[in-house]
Amino acid sequence: MNVVIQIAADDLYYKTVNGQPVTDLEIGFGERNPRQWTRVRRDGATITIKNDPQATVKPSIVRFAKVWTIEPDTSHVRLIVRDRMTGRFGSLDMPLGQIRK
Repeated sequence: MNVVIQIAADDLYYKTVNGQPVTDLEIGFGERNPRQWTRVRRDGATITIKNDPQATVKPSIVRFAKVWTIEPDTSHVRLIVRDRMTGRFGSLDMPLGQIRK
C-alpha cells in the first residue's frame, strides 16, 4: 500500500535545527481483517522544512510517504500521526473493500 500523508503544517510543533524548522512525528499503521486487528507498525519521521528565501508564505502542508505491505485479508487500515513534541495526534480509518476489488 502506497501512502502519502498530508498534514496541516500549522498543527505541528517545530524546533529549530541548523537554522531550519524541524518537526518530529510518529506514524502508526494498523491492519484489521474482518475479525480482528492483526498488525500494528510504527515509524518515526523527522521532517525538515526547507526555508526558501524567495518564499513569503511558509508551507501549509507537511508530506510523508511510505510503502507498507499489507496482508491479503486486510479489510481496514488505521493511520495515526502523533506529534512527538506535544503529544497531539490525529487518526484516519479507511475501509479497503472498494479499493481492492
